[in-house]
Amino acid sequence: MATDTPPASGGSPPSHDQKDGDRVRRTTRAALDVLQFQQRQLVYRGGHSRTLPSGSTQRLPALIEGIETRTTAVMWWQAIAVRTFGYVAEEWPAIDLERDRTLLSGLLGDLDKSRAYRSQLVDHIVAPACQRAYNHLRDRASERATGPAESDPDWRQIDPKREANVGMRPAFVRLDLEQADALGSLFEGFGSRTAISQWLHSLSPATYGELEEDYADDIMSDEYAVGQLVGDDRDAEMYRLRFAIAELLPTFATAARELRAGELSDQGSLQEATPGT
Repeated sequence: MATDTPPASGGSPPSHDQKDGDRVRRTTRAALDVLQFQQRQLVYRGGHSRTLPSGSTQRLPALIEGIETRTTAVMWWQAIAVRTFGYVAEEWPAIDLERDRTLLSGLLGDLDKSRAYRSQLVDHIVAPACQRAYNHLRDRASERATGPAESDPDWRQIDPKREANVGMRPAFVRLDLEQADALGSLFEGFGSRTAISQWLHSLSPATYGELEEDYADDIMSDEYAVGQLVGDDRDAEMYRLRFAIAELLPTFATAARELRAGELSDQGSLQEATPGT
């Protein structure tokens, strides 16, 4: 990523009009409306929340408004990677959250310069990735046109603001929650070697099996890594943050790109699965 402003990657990103951010333009392919609304929450609107398998509730900010901590930035990147089917990683590698000081200043800062940087980041990187994900889903989304019978699927029965499934694909919300939970456990640290081993084993669903089969063994054989994963000082906290950025986020994005899922609504009577992405 560029040191001053993000590189242009083509396309015409949407306007940053906050009033328009609450509007959901509807189509007969409800999955597209759901995906776009969920993307807008993370980029423009805010208010995105998710309940993790551990039972905790996590709220993420809108990128355009700024992010408070590096830990939150990692969580945000993971969430947008799922909602762009991994496309965001192609122009915004996760490792930039560790090594790009200009990026970090732009994400975390509250000055006009930081706000301008975030606007450029949205225009040139994030919005095009969102568009690519939308285009990817376009031909795979089921059309819900009004039919003659009351039981016929109708796109108006789907409220994007109420839909929990990412792009109406349960497999993606499952992936999203598993990844977020894995990151949360990592940031908290572990009480023992056994806890680390159990956590490494739990990464299989979070990474959609993208880890090498000897990955856990490599980590457990590294005494320094184990010491930092169980440590409770500042150095250990920073190690776990770097571990998340360098080891987990790229694999999480690959998982989001490789996952295939059927379409399913969690609202009302529309509980039928259809072939998906």
